[in-house]
Amino acid sequence: MQATNPIFKLRDRVRVVRWPTVTGTVVALRGRLGPNSEEVYRIRTRGKPNPAYVIVMEYQIELVPPPTATDTDPVAAESK
Repeated sequence: MQATNPIFKLRDRVRVVRWPTVTGTVVALRGRLGPNSEEVYRIRTRGKPNPAYVIVMEYQIELVPPPTATDTDPVAAESK
């Protein structure tokens, strides 16, 4: 069995594939505990009043691209 590095790192912003409205942050790399030695992650999602935690396998999540300057800066968005 060949060991590989995890696809996602701690603090990566991810989206659950079959739950597209939910984004979260990788807070734990659980290891190769899934079927066929699939990597397992713990994701913290936003919840009120307390955050919620979800355990998922690597094929169930995808990376969320970081925001660009125009996404966060209203002045830059108006100048377009």
